[in-house]
Parts: sequence; structure tokens; C-alpha cells
Amino acid sequence: MNKVNLPEIEYNSQRVDINIAEYGRNIQKMLTHVAEIEDLDKQRKYVDKIIDLMIVINPQCRNVEDFRSKLWKHAYRISGFKLKITPPEGVVFSEEDKRENPEEVAYPVIENNYRHYGHHIQLLIKKAKEMPEGPKKVGMINTIASYMKLAYKTWNRENYVSDESIKNDLAIISKGALYVEDGSSIDTFGQPSNNSNARRRPMGKSYGSNDYGRNRSNYPQNANKNKSRPRFSNPVAPGKRKPNI
Repeated sequence: MNKVNLPEIEYNSQRVDINIAEYGRNIQKMLTHVAEIEDLDKQRKYVDKIIDLMIVINPQCRNVEDFRSKLWKHAYRISGFKLKITPPEGVVFSEEDKRENPEEVAYPVIENNYRHYGHHIQLLIKKAKEMPEGPKKVGMINTIASYMKLAYKTWNRENYVSDESIKNDLAIISKGALYVEDGSSIDTFGQPSNNSNARRRPMGKSYGSNDYGRNRSNYPQNANKNKSRPRFSNPVAPGKRKPNI
């Protein structure tokens, strides 16, 4: 059998990172190749043509004031500042233009088994581990455990979670540095007392429907007023006379 020569496949993981993704990898390859040309006049002509191609790829850049000088800056940055030609008149590089791409911000790493607690739990646990021993640290641990149970119930409303499970998870995540005291109920942490919002009534007074608001005519100060009022068996509205029958 004849041996078949397969073409070498270039994987993305083996490629060089793209400096400005909006222009694509081919623009970067062209500028990298042009940067190796020793003839500066020839290099300038090639860069001018590449910038025209960059305008075709991103036509919206025409809406930017002085867009061609910005494209020259982009070309230098895409080539890794390896172009040897002098930039055109009016193209001035600031320190920010010469600055390399900032390092990527690392995403918080959370173990897969405890992602439902969120990243903030790890920050709280880290802070609690740095606290000195005492009542404040105990209160902090209790608050973390209460929040963990709330987060678990929010994440999984159908299944019941016990206090022991939360305590074990807290010990595992904190690597054995934090633990909830035995016999403590996590449900009680951070919950208001049943009597905290109860309305308090003055002692010695009854506000029942049978006692408060009784007929005030029984009061002595109202007795004389009631006597002086005229009584009508069939009252008539003011301004109207009762018709004679």
C-alpha cells in the first residue's frame, strides 16, 4: 500500500495568541511577515495595503475621527511593535498605546461539589480563618453556616438538607479550620425572635371589643349633655318639613 501523507493540522492551542481579535489571525500573520522585510520602502507599501484591508474588514472604523492614524497604531500593536518603518506624520504613540495587553483576570476557582454555595462563601471563610479566637469569630462562623444553608435551600428546594451536612461542608471547604459547635441549630442563626415584632399594650387597660368603646353615655361627663339634647321619635332632615297628611 502506498503511504498517504496527511497534511499537518494546526490546532488553536498551538497557535500564537491574536493581539487584536477584531482583525483576525490572517492580518496578524501578514504584519508579522512584513515586519521581517529589510527594505523599509517596501515594508511601508505593504503596511499601507494591509491597513486598506483592515478598513474593509472593519468598515465601521471610518466613523472614528482620524481613523487611519488609529489603524496605524493597531498595525504596530498587532505586529508586536516589530515594524521598523517610521509611522506617518501625526501618528504619535502614547504610553498606553505601547503598553502590552494586560494579564487575563483569573476566574475564581470553586470545587465542583460546592459551587452552589457561591464564591462569596469562600471569601467569608477566608476572613473568618484570619480572625482571632473569640465570640466574634464564633458569630462569624454561625453566620456563614446560616448563609450556606440558605444558599443550599435556594439552589435545591426539593431536597431537605440537615444541619450536619452543612457543618460537614463548612469543615471541608475551610480545610478543618472552622466548625460549628455541637448541638447548635443552624436554623436559629440570624432569625428574629418571635416576640420582637409583637405589639406591646399598656398594662391595666383592656382593648377588647366589649370593654373599649362602650356606650360613652355612661360616662359622667356625657350624662348632662345627653339630657339636654332634644329627642325626636321620627327625625327630619334639616331644611325639610314633614308633610301634613
